[in-house]
Amino acid sequence: DFCLSRGLGDVYKRQEYYLYHNLKEDMNMTRLDCSVVNCTYNKDNSCCKDNIHVGGRNAKVTDQTCCDSFRERKYDGTRNADDIPSKPTEVACDATTCTHNQSCKCHAYQIQVSGANACHCDQTECATFKCDCK
Repeated sequence: DFCLSRGLGDVYKRQEYYLYHNLKEDMNMTRLDCSVVNCTYNKDNSCCKDNIHVGGRNAKVTDQTCCDSFRERKYDGTRNADDIPSKPTEVACDATTCTHNQSCKCHAYQIQVSGANACHCDQTECATFKCDCK
């Protein structure tokens, strides 16, 4: 019994280690909510892609940004291989004028990508964009 209980204690310690390090990694990533239902990566208003790219170099307003990762959903009966929403998500961002942008990565805790009836990435936008215009 002693060996068994000692072994379980080691397992619990390893679980705590992995939980801590996974949580630490998640803190460096952004929670992504997405209303672009026509995107192949969207499921239940969440993104199933574990990283996205937001375009909008020199953007001054929200509609000058877009989700460059958008892919129009094809209704041919096939499903996306990554059909489990990924939260949090790594967000690479070209909108260097945004207050949340640090070294071309989004550091907002949560962002909203919108464009409900989008058929192309230019019809999407980062609704969380906030210009640090001077």
